[in-house]
Amino acid sequence: MYDRETLVRTLGEIGFAAEPRLPFESRIGDIRLLELAERTERAVIVEGIK
Repeated sequence: MYDRETLVRTLGEIGFAAEPRLPFESRIGDIRLLELAERTERAVIVEGIK
């Protein structure tokens, strides 16, 4: 399991530009159509691009 800081750092080490996100905060348009609210509870949410 990862905490937010470790996940962001690990993704950065392998070439991703990663940022922590809040539930439903995303560069993906209409993320609410793709993600379920119950999957965001107690979740570590990070978004990365390469």
